[in-house]
Amino acid sequence: EGTETSEEQLAAEVEVACGGSEVQPMPRENDIGQMTRRECQNLLMRMRPLVHVPLPVYQSLAKRAIQELVNCEPRGFSDCREVAFWQFNSRADGNTQGSCADRRFFEALNADGGPFLTRLA
Repeated sequence: EGTETSEEQLAAEVEVACGGSEVQPMPRENDIGQMTRRECQNLLMRMRPLVHVPLPVYQSLAKRAIQELVNCEPRGFSDCREVAFWQFNSRADGNTQGSCADRRFFEALNADGGPFLTRLA
């Protein structure tokens, strides 16, 4: 029953965050590995105003971020910018709004035993 309430709260928050239009379900952590960078970035932006996002979703996005960096062979800064889907939020008009991700993503990324510190070890 506790999970049901949490899922209902999450669905309501996603609807509010999306302005009630084209509400998409929150992906499961297993789905994140198959998502494109743009889909990961859009997911982070959709999650930013939400309160009830399951921690495993953040953890999966953090793991995906590390995989993107490890597999990256940049030829210029623009390549790095594209790979770092969590960091840069560019609008169509050319303005940037800073990070797509919120504090909870970076906490999952840098947690003890998380993907960043594990990769450094």
